[in-house]
Amino acid sequence: LNDGDVPAAERELERAIEIHHSSGDRFNEAMSQLNRARLLRAFDPSAALAAAEAGRRLAVELGQRHLMAKAEVELLWPALDEGDDDTIDRLLNSLLATWTERRRALHLDRDRIALADETTPLLKQSAAYYLSEARFDRAFELLDIARAQGLTDVLAIRREAVGPVKALMPRIRGVLRSIQRPT
Repeated sequence: LNDGDVPAAERELERAIEIHHSSGDRFNEAMSQLNRARLLRAFDPSAALAAAEAGRRLAVELGQRHLMAKAEVELLWPALDEGDDDTIDRLLNSLLATWTERRRALHLDRDRIALADETTPLLKQSAAYYLSEARFDRAFELLDIARAQGLTDVLAIRREAVGPVKALMPRIRGVLRSIQRPT
């Protein structure tokens, strides 16, 4: 794909889908479908949509929320392109709930930052769509969510920088107490 050979990349993904399907590896079959959807989004939107829907069906069968969210992301992009209000609202509401749940479950700040990096472009594109539709309340809600993630991540980076020093403070205090003061 680095050479821009989309047909070759698509053939490889189709091969991966077939291999995972025939071996009964439904999870990786779903992942391959979603990778195919991501690849084809700009080149063949209808094939990308079909791959995303196939990936979502597998994710639902498996009960994999993370995969379902990835499928919803791949389904949201074409809905935004086509201006499908009902689908956009439904997918965004589902994704916002899933992202909030995921963010709360993440223990490391770098993982929260990675999630914000992953979600912010879609939030901004969705906000732009709502602005174009004069749905200003929804647009600003999404922009606030994107900004809040950014602010939280800046604070997390600062906390990571200060955290190790704070963790050492009890030990430093103990060492300082143990040093004899001159009389």
